[in-house]
Amino acid sequence: MRPYLRKHHKWFNQPRESLILALALLLVVGAFIMDVFFFPEAILPGPPFFLSILVAAYFLSPRTTAGVAVFATVLKLADDLIQGTPVWLLTLYFIALVLVGFAGTALASKIRREAMLADERERYLARQDELLRVSTKILGQTTLEGLLQATADGARVLTGARIAITGHGYVSGSFRVGASSRAPGAITCPPGDQFKVERGGVYLELIEKLESIRLTDEEMRSHPAWRGLPPDHGPLRGLLGARLVGRDGRANGLLMVTDKEQGEFTPEDETLLRQLAALASLGLQHIEARWDAEHHAAELDVSNKELQGFAYSVAHDLRAPLRHVNSFAQIVQEEYGDRLDERGKEYLGFLSSASQKMGQLIDDLLQLSRVTRAEMLRQPVNLSEIAQSVAVELRKKEPDRKVEFAIIPGAVANGDLQLLRAVLENLIENAWKFTSTRALASIEFGVTQQNGTPVFFVKDNGVGFDMAYVEKLFGAFQRLHRAEEFPGTGIGLAIVQRIIQRHGGSVWAEGAVDEGATFYFALE
Repeated sequence: MRPYLRKHHKWFNQPRESLILALALLLVVGAFIMDVFFFPEAILPGPPFFLSILVAAYFLSPRTTAGVAVFATVLKLADDLIQGTPVWLLTLYFIALVLVGFAGTALASKIRREAMLADERERYLARQDELLRVSTKILGQTTLEGLLQATADGARVLTGARIAITGHGYVSGSFRVGASSRAPGAITCPPGDQFKVERGGVYLELIEKLESIRLTDEEMRSHPAWRGLPPDHGPLRGLLGARLVGRDGRANGLLMVTDKEQGEFTPEDETLLRQLAALASLGLQHIEARWDAEHHAAELDVSNKELQGFAYSVAHDLRAPLRHVNSFAQIVQEEYGDRLDERGKEYLGFLSSASQKMGQLIDDLLQLSRVTRAEMLRQPVNLSEIAQSVAVELRKKEPDRKVEFAIIPGAVANGDLQLLRAVLENLIENAWKFTSTRALASIEFGVTQQNGTPVFFVKDNGVGFDMAYVEKLFGAFQRLHRAEEFPGTGIGLAIVQRIIQRHGGSVWAEGAVDEGATFYFALE
């Protein structure tokens, strides 16, 4: 009997209510004991049978308890009156019972309300925890199929439905079922089924007008939604739906549940489904954004390769006619130079100088193209050894210069050996060039840490640059100084940037006019 009561009567599942019920029973029993001792002649012989009636009435239906209690109390008082109990005592006894009854009823009502609120809070928190768990799973999906399936599974669990589907790709009045989730024995709706959204149908109303829709079983049967079901589809029992929104703010899919296991769908179910649909829409927008980014990246990659190929082809094709120009200019200089006046010789010098400069630009353009087209072979590369070898070569070219090198030993990076050599050659040669005006030049190669990532740098005490023009440094053929001051075409730092970007890293510079410059680079 006791397990049955605990299972089927909620008061036995609440410790406070059980305690109060026990105290109430003890109070009534105590009153009967006092009645027996003080007025034994006024009590009915045998056990107080109406107590049993009172308790039985409560467990059968708590709403009838008050009526049974009044009936039992009147019966008791009438019996006591017949047995000779004084009227004044019966009056006090009646007043006491009425006061206790009112107090007990108020207390019981308050406890019942608190218990109901506690149950509602517990149920609400449990559903919010489930929503959080489902949301985490949804937002962790990286594919459209995975997101739609996680959304359908979560919607079915959250709303207590037996069937849930997600549709995506609303185009030309229809959408396809992206994923479905169903309880054992529920009707099937496999992914790929086409749902037609006809004029006046519930799906059209949801997609074009509403954020969500909730229909009871009766409303569902009377609603013109059956036209939106695929052929041979079984009937739906009630409907709860919310729309999925794309990046453009328009509905491009649906989230629907039907066939609730217990009763009809509630406003709380609708709120949860709308929250879930909003989160699924956010995840869907992230996936769409990644698709667009990947598509644009692929298009940009193709465009870059075409541009690189074109630049390489043009530069390569220009070399042959340029060689002819240089050759004929040299022939004119050697065979007809004595026939030219001073102005003619000056013009011929301009021609030779311009063709040589153009040849250098073409060579640099070809070198930049090769850097972006070359195959990469990643391996551990000792950058310190490369920096040391570059310093030795520069000293050999200009042995009279006074330059102090500070190169940290053991700086190793993972990358392509030839490409990283080109990086250090360009950076250190730049430092060598822009410190040529210093009586004692200083060039340092080192490494520091930034957020746990090694950052390599080349620092000098040269002429520096204005940070207002730092963005121009890494542009192809961009120069911050005149060619008469420092020779070069302005391609070196562009090559450095391309190589570092191919390694998935970044390069940047800091400097000040006449205070030197520092170039940093980090690899992936």
